[in-house]
Amino acid sequence: MFAAVALLWVVPLLFCILCFVTLRPGQSRGRVLVAGIGWLTLWSILVSAVQFVWASTGQSAYSFSDWGDRLAFLYWPWSVHLGGWTVTKVFEATVLDLFGSRQSMLVDHLPYHGALVLTQVLVLAAVFTRRYRRTGSLRDPVIWSTGLFILLNGLLNLEWPWWGT
Repeated sequence: MFAAVALLWVVPLLFCILCFVTLRPGQSRGRVLVAGIGWLTLWSILVSAVQFVWASTGQSAYSFSDWGDRLAFLYWPWSVHLGGWTVTKVFEATVLDLFGSRQSMLVDHLPYHGALVLTQVLVLAAVFTRRYRRTGSLRDPVIWSTGLFILLNGLLNLEWPWWGT
């Protein structure tokens, strides 16, 4: 089930990256919104790369010696890093009240976490869409600030054990 959920989450984000890579001025709002999600996803992949190196070299409090665990670090966490520290704080503060238990893993409440991530990503992608349609260029400080927000927000969340506690 974990693999199926991961594919249902990862494949659409890969499509968004493809839309970003092929982005051109004058495209529809919906197309630019999807490209904005791709833009944000690229930044979260950067955070995941940092976390992968950090955990693989033993710099983190959590290190993984098994290659299977390391491979999971390559494809799964970038979707978690889209939410970063802000979503984690809301998730951790509310999951007990809403569901009665925190359980042991993010996967236990993945739909709820996903809804929180989606809310944050749609707000940032809407900002991206508005600015890109206005300027027709990625050389905009507001567009870059959306990506930098994902980067910094994700880096603040590196020690959160999303794989389980």
